[in-house]
Amino acid sequence: MKIMIRVGIDLGADKIRLVTENEGLLFDEACMVALDQKGNVLAIGDEAKEMKESLDQKIRVISPLSQNKIDFDALHALLEQLIYDYKVFRMFKKTVLLFSYPMALNRQQREELKQHLLEFGAYRVYFEQEIWVAAIGAQLNLFIPVASCVLNLGSSNCDIAVFSNGQMQRSSQYKVAGRHVNLLIQKWLRQSCHMQISDSTAEKIKINIGQTQIQKQPKTMLIQGVNIQSQKLMSLQLDENMLVPVLYPLCEQ
Repeated sequence: MKIMIRVGIDLGADKIRLVTENEGLLFDEACMVALDQKGNVLAIGDEAKEMKESLDQKIRVISPLSQNKIDFDALHALLEQLIYDYKVFRMFKKTVLLFSYPMALNRQQREELKQHLLEFGAYRVYFEQEIWVAAIGAQLNLFIPVASCVLNLGSSNCDIAVFSNGQMQRSSQYKVAGRHVNLLIQKWLRQSCHMQISDSTAEKIKINIGQTQIQKQPKTMLIQGVNIQSQKLMSLQLDENMLVPVLYPLCEQ
């Protein structure tokens, strides 16, 4: 019987994922936590996200990494509940944790988070920036004397780094990312079609037909929204090529 548990946590501003060596992906939901007035956790992930629409003033729904300042109290509560729900730490077994974090976390914040995870019960904690994990996931050989440029596009930030000889030679962060794509799509539909769409619809458009190059056989998608002028429900057929002039300027940036 194995006495070692290997777990990976990928922390992002929009999503948080939990993976184990034996069971694979167990959690892939919104990086959100719902708390009551006393700070007790009511829900995490998508369940917490749904509670954001609640009119109950006693419920606080927090995205720990959505603001410029990280809410560590909320983040610790989210991680503690996630670890408890999936029994990451177990009796008579040692848990090795690989933690992938965004570039926005500084050294002091990483050390504080690492200490918290050790206090939870981790045997060892390995911290690595998302951009390194993205490079490894792309199966790049980072140890050859050739420069490799990696771009990791997240929800709120775009990280870019140059690797060579097993080292990150340079790195930078840009604020334009996934959410900005959604906002561009929503703005374009308002101005061109007088149509208001939800955030979730914008996300689906981006994922399904978001395109920056003209396609010979473009995919299509039927969407629904509200006509700004009449306030009535309306439908619209979109295709990939319609999105090209909207999204290509963002890629140029």
